[in-house]
Amino acid sequence: MCLQWCHVRDCLIDNDIPCERLCPAEIRLARAGHNCSTCRHCRGEICSLTQERLPSQRWCCHHNAEVRKFEKVLLRVGQNVPWELLAVHGVASVRDLFGQVESAPELPPEAPADGIWLEAEALSVPLVYGVCAACWEAALTGEEDEGCTVTKEIWS
Repeated sequence: MCLQWCHVRDCLIDNDIPCERLCPAEIRLARAGHNCSTCRHCRGEICSLTQERLPSQRWCCHHNAEVRKFEKVLLRVGQNVPWELLAVHGVASVRDLFGQVESAPELPPEAPADGIWLEAEALSVPLVYGVCAACWEAALTGEEDEGCTVTKEIWS
C-alpha cells in the first residue's frame, strides 16, 4: 500500500484502492471525456505528472488538473483525508491510518490522532492517475492482466 496525493480532490489516497471506491463519480466521470492530447501534462508520449508513457486509453482522471506544489501538508480527517479512506482501512484517525499503511512514514509516539504534518516527498507518484496500482500495467498497455482482474473482482 502506498499513500499518494490526488491533485483533483487535493486529498490523500491509497493506490491499492480503486478510485471508484473513494472518489465521487461526478469528479471521475467529468474527466472521462477528455484525452491526453488536450491535457496540459502531455509531453509527446510522456505524462509530466507521472514521468511515464501515456496510458493506452489516452485519458486519466487528472486531465488538466492543477498541480499544487507543497513541501508539507497538514493531514486532517474530513478535509484532505477522506472518511472513506479511513473506513476502508477500518481506522478512525490519521495516526491509525499511518499504522496500517506500510509505506507511511513512522510517526513518533506523541503524534496527534489528527493534524499530522507530512512531507510531500514522502508521497509516491502513481504510474497512472485514477487507476489502482494493480491495474497500472493494464492501463499502460491496454491488456488487462490477472492481478488487475483479481483486484477488480475483490473490490466490486
